[in-house]
Amino acid sequence: MIQIYMDQLPKLRTWYANQIVPLIRSKPLHLCAKVRADPLSNDFAQHLTRLSDDDIQHILLTPLTELFDRYAWIREYIMLCDVTAFYPSFREKHPSHGVSNARADYIDQYWDCVFFQQAFSDAHQSEKAAIRSWNNLEAVIRRAKQRRELLDSVIAQKFDYSFLSDEVRGTLVEKMGIPICPYCNRQYIQPVTIDGKKRYLGDLDHILPKAFYQLFSMSLWNLTPSCKVCNQIFKKSRGTRILNPQEQGFGDDCILVLEYQSVREIVGLKPLVKMHWEIQPSARPDNRELMEHNLHIFRLNEIYEYHRYDIQRTLQRRYLENSSGYWKSLKRLLPLPEVSSLWYGVSLDPTKFQEELLSKAIYDTVMHN
Repeated sequence: MIQIYMDQLPKLRTWYANQIVPLIRSKPLHLCAKVRADPLSNDFAQHLTRLSDDDIQHILLTPLTELFDRYAWIREYIMLCDVTAFYPSFREKHPSHGVSNARADYIDQYWDCVFFQQAFSDAHQSEKAAIRSWNNLEAVIRRAKQRRELLDSVIAQKFDYSFLSDEVRGTLVEKMGIPICPYCNRQYIQPVTIDGKKRYLGDLDHILPKAFYQLFSMSLWNLTPSCKVCNQIFKKSRGTRILNPQEQGFGDDCILVLEYQSVREIVGLKPLVKMHWEIQPSARPDNRELMEHNLHIFRLNEIYEYHRYDIQRTLQRRYLENSSGYWKSLKRLLPLPEVSSLWYGVSLDPTKFQEELLSKAIYDTVMHN
């Protein structure tokens, strides 16, 4: 998992807003009788009817945490999405009976959400009853999910990923300039032009799945180029929060650790038997949880087993680096990044990980092992 850097982000934001704001503004909004009859849903829908161009731009371009603080109605929506999106994984982590404290903590985490409170009333459940029983809590979650789906049916009239044409998507990937998947750092996703139409070898992934967060289905901060393996096979529409590569990557908080079994492995004469991604003690607790999710969802330990021979070649070069006069001659003749690119095949520059296959793993091998 790497952080991505978009050098032309201000220009990209301007271009995207110019493409999408008029499109959203042109979409009519029709409220069904069910929405109009429900005060909470109708109040939410009224915010959508009154969106200014600045509001639309904020939704499209402003990161989630800032939206959470700026708009009370969006904060309510985010919490409703979270409580329904995260529930399946929460339930999976607590399969047994006698976990009332865990249920209480889950409820307390989202209790400030008016939509969630209303779900208790709609399900004819009290907070104490939901804490006492999985069946009672799940009845509340079903009501919350129904509410979210009702709101999403309104939102989809204004914000829906299907509104983006293939041409816009292809141009967006091209302007982002991210040729390698940030989730795995091992697959190309570069744009291509076929029969005069822009396409791209990969996907535009929704970091927050559009199945749970319809309002952000067109938001630039929620879209990242990714390979089809990571998006369609591993991530799919999971409601688990992960690192947003536009904000951060693993950095030095999670590194590829090589478990040497012999000197021959250390000098690259034999492929490694064991290696794994390891979260470091210095990682903040909130980031630690997100990194664990990334490691699990994208199966990074499993897929990097395939690259044992790439790491072996890196170890060979690192050994020769310390014993070869050729390396020392290169260092005298060329700047360090160019020497690294010639020697290791990557620059060993974290700001260029997005341009170089396996660059994070090679960096960790050279710098941390």
